[in-house]
Amino acid sequence: ELLNQIIEERLLEAHFQPIAELRTGKILGYEGLIRGPAGTPLRAPAELFEIAATHGQILRLERLCRQTVLESYAALALPNKLFLNVRPHCLALPTMGAAGTADLLNRLGLKAESIIIELTVNQPFADYFAVREVLCVYRKLGFNIAIDDLGEGFAERALDGEVRGDHDGD
Repeated sequence: ELLNQIIEERLLEAHFQPIAELRTGKILGYEGLIRGPAGTPLRAPAELFEIAATHGQILRLERLCRQTVLESYAALALPNKLFLNVRPHCLALPTMGAAGTADLLNRLGLKAESIIIELTVNQPFADYFAVREVLCVYRKLGFNIAIDDLGEGFAERALDGEVRGDHDGD
């Protein structure tokens, strides 16, 4: 099947969308975006992730996306920060967690301070406390954290203190 071929042969492409300051036009960083192979039904990320979720391959796809974006960012030697999209349910997985990401950065010659983990909250996630704990680990390693897709409606609980830590005085 096409999805397995894409994952096994690493057929994803990274694209980088500049993030600019509106007032000055100065580029602050780049958001890493993923595309499937050109000319296939899985070119668009929505279809790619939908099929991956349907076939139980979302974690393999997420891992490959992260690796592809980081490798491409390093190879292009882009200035400024990289905004790296991460889904909450992937944060604590051993192969996707902060330590694994930090190891990959070391191999690529990148610094955690140059990466902004952009927590994508466009889908519900259940364990807010666990996500908060993992985000604290990322921050201790030097990563910056941002919340993406805030208007999608699932971020409400993430912002009510569960992820920020306001519930326990942090």
